[in-house]
Amino acid sequence: GLAEGVLAEAREYGRARPSRWHTGTWPDHTAADPQALTVYGELTVLTRSAAALADQAVDAVEAGLARGGDLSHEDCAEMSVLVAMAEAAASWAAQECTARALDVVGVRSAAAGLGFDRFWRNARTHTLYEPVAHRLRDVGDYFLNGAHPPFDLPA
Repeated sequence: GLAEGVLAEAREYGRARPSRWHTGTWPDHTAADPQALTVYGELTVLTRSAAALADQAVDAVEAGLARGGDLSHEDCAEMSVLVAMAEAAASWAAQECTARALDVVGVRSAAAGLGFDRFWRNARTHTLYEPVAHRLRDVGDYFLNGAHPPFDLPA
């Protein structure tokens, strides 16, 4: 949500503004700046990839809940790893998008009235609760060693 939010606001803000990377006559605004377009393209791919992985994780957990007691340990491990991957992807997307969108907007992003800083601050706060390194270690251990990470279905 944070990554999508900052991209939407940066897009609206930047469409009619001058590019921060180019001076002179071309491009005369961010919407025509090849560098800004590339950054927005990268961040859109990152954000949509994280959202797709989150959707896969939700679908897997919902299917697991529907199966109830019929889940094997391997089924639980696969769900846990998918959730861990989705959490890591969402964390990366939030941190990368909130930081790089500020780069595209430029120094104006620090203006209190615009509030772009809230996206970065909120993303950083949320990603500190459970460090991504812990989730990635679980994913790597499962991938490399077949180790089953902890997983509990809600009651």
